[in-house]
Amino acid sequence: MDIFLNQLSNSDIQWLKQNGHSQLIKSGNIAIEPARAPDFFYLLIRGELVGSISQNQGGRLGQAFAALEEDVDLEQEIVRFTPGDVLGNIPAVELTAAAMTIRAAENSTLLAVSCDALRTKIEADVGFAARFYRAIAMLLLERFSRLVQYFLRPKMGQAQPLQDVPL
Repeated sequence: MDIFLNQLSNSDIQWLKQNGHSQLIKSGNIAIEPARAPDFFYLLIRGELVGSISQNQGGRLGQAFAALEEDVDLEQEIVRFTPGDVLGNIPAVELTAAAMTIRAAENSTLLAVSCDALRTKIEADVGFAARFYRAIAMLLLERFSRLVQYFLRPKMGQAQPLQDVPL
């Protein structure tokens, strides 16, 4: 899935490489924890990550159901991230702390770019900013479409792709 990278120029990609660092996340380890705002913008280079939400918000009833299900957190997988997906903090897109746990489904490599460095680049380079935000918009549209399909599938079959819906 190269939706994000296809919107960037070669010099944009070079800048990300030069200003980021590689992070290896071993299979099963957590990349991003819920309720914590990451300080980095991440690009998944290799591997696969899984986003899940905990249905156990604490309390005795939640603990009882978790025990019955033999799953302490009653986690439900809601999304899979593949190479080319972005995660973490995106400057100027006001996102709150992560609502889901993102865990490595297999050994994975992330390119981590400091939010401060990215924010500075966006403010200094209008062309980069335009391409970057277009790429984010395209990726978020695709991600939203996947989530809609995920939640509608059990209820009513396949929904029409969002791009084809008249406005």
